[in-house]
Amino acid sequence: MPTVPTFEPTGRGTRIYPEAESELMSLPQPATQRKKRPPAYDPSNQGPIHHRRCHDVVFLILFILYWVGMVIVAVTARRNGDPGRLLSPKDSSGQYCGTTNSTPWEFDLTTRPYLFYFNPLNLDTSKSVCVATCPNTTGVATPSTAICNYTITASTLTLAELSTQISSGTCAQLTYASSPLLDRCVPTGSIPSSLLNTTISAGSANISINALVSENRDRATQAVSDLKTAWYYLLIAPFVALIISFIWLLLLRMFAGLVVWLTIIAANAVTVLAAVFLYVYWRKRKDAVDSKGEDAVETEQWEVKALLGAFIACCVVAVVLVLLTAVMAKRVRIAVAIIKEAGRAMGKMPLI
Repeated sequence: MPTVPTFEPTGRGTRIYPEAESELMSLPQPATQRKKRPPAYDPSNQGPIHHRRCHDVVFLILFILYWVGMVIVAVTARRNGDPGRLLSPKDSSGQYCGTTNSTPWEFDLTTRPYLFYFNPLNLDTSKSVCVATCPNTTGVATPSTAICNYTITASTLTLAELSTQISSGTCAQLTYASSPLLDRCVPTGSIPSSLLNTTISAGSANISINALVSENRDRATQAVSDLKTAWYYLLIAPFVALIISFIWLLLLRMFAGLVVWLTIIAANAVTVLAAVFLYVYWRKRKDAVDSKGEDAVETEQWEVKALLGAFIACCVVAVVLVLLTAVMAKRVRIAVAIIKEAGRAMGKMPLI
């Protein structure tokens, strides 16, 4: 048994003799101060595996039934449908290019796999037909180059007859150099201004190629011009959003409570102000419609009803949000602590 070390009381406390320090360190340590050793490996211990079982049997059955239904749908679609039509282009009359279109009123277009738009600047309303090859030259339509409906053979038309067909919309006013992209004839170059200024005669009327092509062109032109004007902002916007997100995380770490409460108050204020705005606007529109009496248009009456519905829905959301804020106020402190910790974690791992 080790000897008990001797001590010397002093004015400032108790001093251990140097020769007794080693004996003190050799004494048995309390159980609470010992380092816990990992349990020894026991091959017979299977842990919780023996007690594991499936708890979501009902949802497992539903999931299996879902996949059985998906397999049935896929097999049925493959057997009775034509997956190729998902990729094949469709002309303005609803016929698929490069397919037989076996219904009596449709045409066999197996030799016409590409789609040609009469007006490539307005794809929404432009007439389109299937063609065997995309044109490789740009010019005003002539009997030898014109692209027309399937029932019209352009090469047999005179120039006057072709002009009449162009004015009626059954033949394209011009052909443009293009190449197939996803089986659509996409222009490969710009249309010369001299060509757009060409005028063709259809009987006693004169038709401007520029007027035909420019019809409803403003939408496409505006989209391209907007991209050209705003490309700089579109380029820097992601970086600005990234910087703002880092600033937001920094604010969450430093002022989590203030940011959370300001966000909650702002959400409540926005919903309440939205309800007030909808009520004022609904009242204004309702008075205007009531003043017209029977002369009010049906769409205006529906607008008043829609505004009333939006006002009621916004009031419900505002009331629910205010009540939740009042009831969950004590829980906000826990949320603040969680947000602080999340902010610290995001600060350590900014790239995620």
